[in-house]
Amino acid sequence: MHMHATSHRFDGPESGFALHPRGPQGVDRCATLAVVAATIEHQPAKQRFEATLDGHHGRIEYRVDSGVMTIEHTEVDRALEGRGVAGALVRAALDHARREGLRVEAECSYTRTYMERHPETLDLRA
Repeated sequence: MHMHATSHRFDGPESGFALHPRGPQGVDRCATLAVVAATIEHQPAKQRFEATLDGHHGRIEYRVDSGVMTIEHTEVDRALEGRGVAGALVRAALDHARREGLRVEAECSYTRTYMERHPETLDLRA
């Protein structure tokens, strides 16, 4: 199988909460959206996906054996924390696994939690 680097742009919402005044009763929690616009590049020779946003970087590392993609580690620069980049990396890796017919083993706690919070990904579990 020929593998090459591919780039993708992920523009997706990540939910957060902001406090907004609500009259004399105090405050009300209202969901707000922060949109991520990171460039995600698959580096199959290095077995990772890399993200770039505003000159900062993140990556998710994996290995593949016997039809199972084991996601080992997700890391983003401190400047990118809370901006949805780690989630975009996990989505890119899971989308790749689905396209390639791979099952997923999440050694990475972030990926494991992501999958638990996104039930549509649970069918990928090894």
